[in-house]
Amino acid sequence: MILSVANPAKTIELPEDLQAFAEERVRAGEFASVSEVAVEAIRLLKQRDARRAEVRDELAQLFGEMERGNFIEPSDDEFAQAVRDRALKHLG
Repeated sequence: MILSVANPAKTIELPEDLQAFAEERVRAGEFASVSEVAVEAIRLLKQRDARRAEVRDELAQLFGEMERGNFIEPSDDEFAQAVRDRALKHLG
């Protein structure tokens, strides 16, 4: 199926299962149109890509610090708390 996005001259083809999924979201009242579903999907993909780049940069920085010996090994409790704090930050 072909989906018109914002400009009638621009279309994308969706596999039947994705078209059905998008149409279900519209029927459920989550979106006004299949085009809005596609826009949200692309926005989320961009957000995911940006987050992946951030994580890669953070890891490169951390590995660099470790190689230079610039780190303090946390206790198990400190590490667990840091993981919880980070998860909460990204969830909410």
